[in-house]
Amino acid sequence: IIFNSDYADKLVFLGGTALRIIYGNTRFSEDLDFDNLGLNETDLIQLGNVIKTNLELEGLNVEIKTVTHKAYRIKIKIPKLLFNIGLSPLPEQKILLQVDTAPQNFDYIPEKPFLNKFEIFTRIFVVPKDLLLSQKIYTAVNRNRTMGRDFFDIIFLFGRGAKPNYLYLEKHLQIHNQKELKEYLLEKITKFDFKKLTKDVEPFLMYPYERQKVRWFPEYITSSL
Repeated sequence: IIFNSDYADKLVFLGGTALRIIYGNTRFSEDLDFDNLGLNETDLIQLGNVIKTNLELEGLNVEIKTVTHKAYRIKIKIPKLLFNIGLSPLPEQKILLQVDTAPQNFDYIPEKPFLNKFEIFTRIFVVPKDLLLSQKIYTAVNRNRTMGRDFFDIIFLFGRGAKPNYLYLEKHLQIHNQKELKEYLLEKITKFDFKKLTKDVEPFLMYPYERQKVRWFPEYITSSL
């Protein structure tokens, strides 16, 4: 819906859901995150209306709330759907989807793959793998609450052949090369409990055995980076 709208060229897909839908990551992610390339408050409200109209055309009852304080966000609530399809005994339970947009303030050329799944065919603007990897590296060690999913996504991207975007890492972390990145990560992660982080990510994995991507993250960085 978003990329078939008039606002498609102002948003670039990033984050965990982009990794899942576009790059085939095996971790579930519920939020839709976008780099904001000029979407203003009026655009956001109108985009919320577009989403609501299109979902209602699919027969869904939809509640939309747009937030423009600090961050630009669209909250989408779908009541009764879980109850109607037998996944919840509570009629009042709602599905919550969230569209988050924030400018990344970094110049790059988006990739423009075709999405041809889920009975959808459209072209999507998405952040390249090398930049997604660098964003994940930054996020993994700078969150207020450390999350196992970031380390899982880093290992996934390395496995897909992604190389860090050192221009991004230089801008945000003053890291210029692989040696500096390895030293930085090994120093930062010494304070993290990777057994706890592994349990944190387990409920969101398609294949439980892949939790080892988080459990062995320090060993991977030591031997493979």
